[in-house]
Amino acid sequence: MRPAAGNRYFVGDNHVYRVVVGARAHHLRGAVDWNIVRVLAPGLVVGSLIGPQIASAMPMRVLAFLVGAALSGPPDFACS
Repeated sequence: MRPAAGNRYFVGDNHVYRVVVGARAHHLRGAVDWNIVRVLAPGLVVGSLIGPQIASAMPMRVLAFLVGAALSGPPDFACS
């Protein structure tokens, strides 16, 4: 496996390894509320399976608009 362009880190299996190591470290410190994980996990799994299917069926302009809107956050009406 080769590192991503402009990146000294490997892409792919290394990411999964980091997630597992990080989750284990948080668990060992008692920083994980497993009841919340049980509630959120089904939606995360379903969303990760369905989300790419929906995104790939959308026109690029619509997807770019939605991603931009999500990243910009709600409008700030406090500015005068």
